Amino acid sequence: MEPEVLLRQVSCLREDLSAMVPAVSERLAGILAADDPADYESVILTGDGDSHHAGLATALAYETFAGLTCDAISALELLEYATGRVERAGPGRTLVIAASASGATERVVQVLERASKLGARTLAITATPGSPVTRVADDHVAFALPGNERSPGMRTYQVSVTTMLLAAIRLGEVRARLDPAAADRLRAELSASADAIADTAGMLSAPCQDIAEKIAPASVVVAVGSGPSRGSASFAAAKLVEAAGCFAIGQDAEEWCHVERFAAPRDMPMLVFAPAGRAQWCANAAGVRASTLGRRVVAVTPADNTELVQAGWRHLPMPATLREEFSPLVYGVVGGVLAAHLARARGWIPFQGGAPAPVEQSVTQPIRDVSSSGRNGDHSSPS
Repeated sequence: MEPEVLLRQVSCLREDLSAMVPAVSERLAGILAADDPADYESVILTGDGDSHHAGLATALAYETFAGLTCDAISALELLEYATGRVERAGPGRTLVIAASASGATERVVQVLERASKLGARTLAITATPGSPVTRVADDHVAFALPGNERSPGMRTYQVSVTTMLLAAIRLGEVRARLDPAAADRLRAELSASADAIADTAGMLSAPCQDIAEKIAPASVVVAVGSGPSRGSASFAAAKLVEAAGCFAIGQDAEEWCHVERFAAPRDMPMLVFAPAGRAQWCANAAGVRASTLGRRVVAVTPADNTELVQAGWRHLPMPATLREEFSPLVYGVVGGVLAAHLARARGWIPFQGGAPAPVEQSVTQPIRDVSSSGRNGDHSSPS
């Protein structure tokens, strides 16, 4: 498996999204019917890895579009520590939406089974029709990706994010928070993101290559953001780990200011995700502070956010007109493009972490492909 697989995945995102919006919207209209008697109090978004990052990225949409309390909780956390809230809410009051690209992630299957027994309504999202999650959930959306290949997930992440966003819009309709015309406008706006995704991917190639070549020796990278951008930051960090073997973490921008700002090395690369929205001010403050501490700040933000752009070491320009709720669809491209170039610069093969390099080899030397090694759940194809 070569790093270019990520760029091929990115090149498919526009067509995938254009096909997905009408197909998934139609499916959700049948699942979440206008005469649905359920009176949901809350929504829980769950999954592991990229699927959990998708929940972090989309939870805001359930508040703004549907007026529902929404929490993104990892599958194990929900399974062992948070199902009590489902039981206390009572039958039919909680909607649990669980994502698994492969449809076979063990903990996701288990949490769907337990949530159903406790009275929650369950909805599974997957890229694999006929997989276990489709059999244990009350309802499911399965969007198969034509020609998908094994890779750190880009296309499958978009399936989860898009479906979660469309479910939030549909719930807004069902709960009469959105009239049909407003819901249709939101779906059209989401669909129009396909062009922004393609345009942004094209603009990112050269600056990401430059950044990757300069940060290739770095031992750690941190990505920060808040709200939906916490999901985007965590997703980007995951791609750097999976594709380039770089230890990377995603963190909330405010939490970074409290803890990780004290970490060495002082010139640590730091991606700051700052779309226009509620917490852009906090991302800007974190980026400015990081820059004064010597961090190599990469400002992932529109050009008109001059405070962060001017403080940054490098700038990855993003569209200025994106609704914050939809920003993860476009900002998610950053992780794939940067990870591909970083893997190339480090001579790294995606998913090779299961077979450590011999001591005499450096991280900048190519190492044999072990991509056929067994991997579980969402880490196997499809990603």
